[in-house]
Amino acid sequence: MVIDTETNGSSADSRVIEIGMIFLSSRGSQQKTFSTLLFGNGNTGEWYVKRVHRIKQFELNGAPRFKDIASDFIGSLTGRVVFAHNANFDLRRVNHELRLIHRKPLENMACTLELGNFLGFGRLSLAKAVKKFDLFQQISHHALYDALVASQLLQHYLAVDSRGVREYLLQKGILEREFA
Repeated sequence: MVIDTETNGSSADSRVIEIGMIFLSSRGSQQKTFSTLLFGNGNTGEWYVKRVHRIKQFELNGAPRFKDIASDFIGSLTGRVVFAHNANFDLRRVNHELRLIHRKPLENMACTLELGNFLGFGRLSLAKAVKKFDLFQQISHHALYDALVASQLLQHYLAVDSRGVREYLLQKGILEREFA
């Protein structure tokens, strides 16, 4: 699974206002997608954040709160390896949302940015990865589309070095040696 979030800032108390998820099979092929805006605290963020994600204030009106999707979100992660591009950011933001509703935070998340470096391709931004590997990107800084690009990047890495991907997951403690 690959996820991406858009937030109303980068501080510790920033809220997730959009989440996109790409469900992948164990071999990396796309199974389904999910995306939603989230109310967060009702604020789309400061001007510099709005310029990046382009989410308008009125679009959050009527959007679900994270607590409304939390059970389904947590259930969808069960038994899956979760990736994100620059996963430390998404993991912190998702865990903040989980803590706000008194749910157990996620322990870890695999990172396509780290994985690219681990495999010898360097720490590529999504934009650079799109160019380098001829990936398809519709709109950047839109949670579903960024998750789609990150899933394409993961699929590329699996195709060129599946053992390296497995070794990365073992080193991160996401896979146990007996399941690799």
